[in-house]
Amino acid sequence: MQLFPCIDLLGGQCVRLRKGRLADVTVYDHDPLERARRFQAAGAVWVHVVDLDAALDTGTNNRQIIRAIAQDIGLRVQTGGGLREADLVQRALDAGAARVVLGTAAVENPTLVASLAQRYPGQIVAAVDAVQGEVAIRGWTQGSGISAPDLARRLADAGVAALLATEVSRDGMLVGPDLGGTEALLAAVDIPILASGGVSSLADLLALTRLEVVGRRVTGAVVGKALYDGRFSLEEALALLSDPGSVDTVDSVSDMAVDLDGRGERDVAGDVVDSDMTSPTRTSSTREKGKDR
Repeated sequence: MQLFPCIDLLGGQCVRLRKGRLADVTVYDHDPLERARRFQAAGAVWVHVVDLDAALDTGTNNRQIIRAIAQDIGLRVQTGGGLREADLVQRALDAGAARVVLGTAAVENPTLVASLAQRYPGQIVAAVDAVQGEVAIRGWTQGSGISAPDLARRLADAGVAALLATEVSRDGMLVGPDLGGTEALLAAVDIPILASGGVSSLADLLALTRLEVVGRRVTGAVVGKALYDGRFSLEEALALLSDPGSVDTVDSVSDMAVDLDGRGERDVAGDVVDSDMTSPTRTSSTREKGKDR
């Protein structure tokens, strides 16, 4: 299973949202490129980058950051956020993205998705963002009336390279991944499934590796807040995923967990302030619109 450490960009900064809500945003880094370098130094091959400004139509200042991560730092970039038109997808790929993620467009414009999948084989990922099984669109603010497995089957027929499955209620909440929903998607389609939302521990990652339905397994996991909050390190996660079969049980993986003593302390909000890292800052916004992947 491939690991995708996540960088969410808002106003040129690296942030994390809870359940995709701008009213609950934490700023972790003022320099996202430095964060990307840390990921690379830890052994990351891929990085998942969400351009929240593009998703929310607040500007295009993050394009150069995405370009720099791909071309200057050299990480393979999977990126989404506001990619609702063919020319925007082309610009993202021209900037160096290896794969792009379509969100609302995957529901509202299936013809576009099929066309792009044919034009850019292996490079188009479609998001299946769900709330209790119903696909959410428009920055996770509206229901679509479509079940996640039904959308997955449509997208597989359209020829997308993979599906990025997020349970919105778990995103940024550190409550564990939606194993049941992920199993339903594995049962529905035979294309790669990337799991996102809720991962809080190495045990959660191991549980994802052990999901199997009719011989199909999860091929990737996107992890954000657990890394930023120091629940485990990227090095530890990559070591686990390099040989998940060496761990006897999900419970035993707890022995690999990060011991925060001496590395940082939790503040009242539950965030980890490391001595060698910019302290996270929680901010508020009156805008409730979430992210459109």
